Parts: sequence; structure tokens; C-alpha cells
Amino acid sequence: VNRKKVQVPAGSTLLDAIKAAGMRVPTLCYHPQFKQRAVCRLCLVDVEGSNKPLPACYTTVTEGAVISTDSSDIKQYRRSE
Repeated sequence: VNRKKVQVPAGSTLLDAIKAAGMRVPTLCYHPQFKQRAVCRLCLVDVEGSNKPLPACYTTVTEGAVISTDSSDIKQYRRSE
């Protein structure tokens, strides 16, 4: 996550990994007691190898995933939503 290595349990989301790294991404529709729906799109992040931004609250992290929460594209996308 932003060049910081973290370990999370299998089945964790990208958002879990981001939190484990001590970082934050904006969320609006996410709540830990509700089913994730990824409708607000505020938590979008870049994952190396993906051709589009992915919702951190909904996407399951994979081993070796390289996650970027602060790329210029992501920052611009959040401003435009």
C-alpha cells in the first residue's frame, strides 16, 4: 500500500489492507456492519495490473497486490465525483 508492505488475513478487502498500513481513503457508503455495495465510489484505488480503479471496500486483496491510494489519477477522480 503506497510502497508499504502489510499482511492481512485471507479474504480481507483492499480497505482492510489500507487500514493495516495506517492509511485512509475516503468512504461514504461503507459501514462494517452492512454488506459492502461499493456504490459511492469514493474509496477507489489503483491496483497494479488492473485496467481501472477498484473500490477498496469491496475488492478482495490478493497476495502481492500493489495498491496505490494517492496517485494523481485517483486524486483527480475523487475531485470530479
